[in-house]
Amino acid sequence: MADRREGEGFLLMNGLRQKNVAGAGFYVYRQKNPQAAVEALGVTGGHVEQCMTSDANILFSTREQADQAFTLLEGCKLSDGHTAFFVERPDWNRVFYQCALEHKVEPDTVVVGPNGLNLRFYNLFELVTERTGAHIPEGDAFYDGIDLPKTFQNHEAFDHVARHFGIRTPPRGRDTTAMPIGALVRGCAR
Repeated sequence: MADRREGEGFLLMNGLRQKNVAGAGFYVYRQKNPQAAVEALGVTGGHVEQCMTSDANILFSTREQADQAFTLLEGCKLSDGHTAFFVERPDWNRVFYQCALEHKVEPDTVVVGPNGLNLRFYNLFELVTERTGAHIPEGDAFYDGIDLPKTFQNHEAFDHVARHFGIRTPPRGRDTTAMPIGALVRGCAR
C-alpha cells in the first residue's frame, strides 16, 4: 500500500462468508453424466455445459426447446416430495438448473416428472458429500482512500466505487445470472 499514488484507493472484499454446518445434514449431489442425465429426464435438443458440482447451463438452438426444458425441469419432483431443481431462464436459448436438494435422499427415491417420468434418483445422481461449510449472505470489505457506506449489498460495490471517483454508471436491471443471494458487506476502513 505504500506504493500507491495520491488519490488512489484500495479495496479488498469478499462476496460471502461461510459457517460451519458439520453434522447438520446438508448433502451435496451431482449428476453422474450431466448430458445423459438431462436427456434421461426428457430434455431434447440441448447441449449441457457443467458449471460447478451440482449446476449447469443447457444451451438450445430454439426458444421452443428451451421453453420445454424449463417447464420439464421445473416440474421434476422426488418421490419424497422435494423439488428436484432450481431452474432459471437467463437467456432465450439457455436454461440454468441446479440440483436443489440438501437432504439425505433415500436409496429407493425416484425422480417424478410432468411428462410421466419415473426414474431412480441414484441412476442419474450420486452423493458427493455431507457439507461441513455453507455460505452465509455476509461479506467483508477492507478499504482505504475511498468513501464507502458502512454496509452495502455485494452487487452495489462497483457503483459505490465509481461514484467515489465521480464516474456515473447507467441504471441496471436485476442480473439473474449473478449470485442468487445478495451478500451484506460490512465495511472496515483502515
